[in-house]
Amino acid sequence: MSATQSADPFLTMNEIVELTKVNPSTIHRWIEKGLFPAGIKLGVNCTRWRTSAIIAWQESLEKKAS
Repeated sequence: MSATQSADPFLTMNEIVELTKVNPSTIHRWIEKGLFPAGIKLGVNCTRWRTSAIIAWQESLEKKAS
């Protein structure tokens, strides 16, 4: 694995929206209610999410649904 690759890469809000098919305002509302993983602030206007956190969130939804 090269230095530019990561085993657990960061995702942008746009990537999360594409992945989940959920509007950004809904994701922000879920974050405020503790229903979605909070992102990692990398800068003033830069928040990212670990891929593993999003996968764990998706899996938790699947467990709740079954």
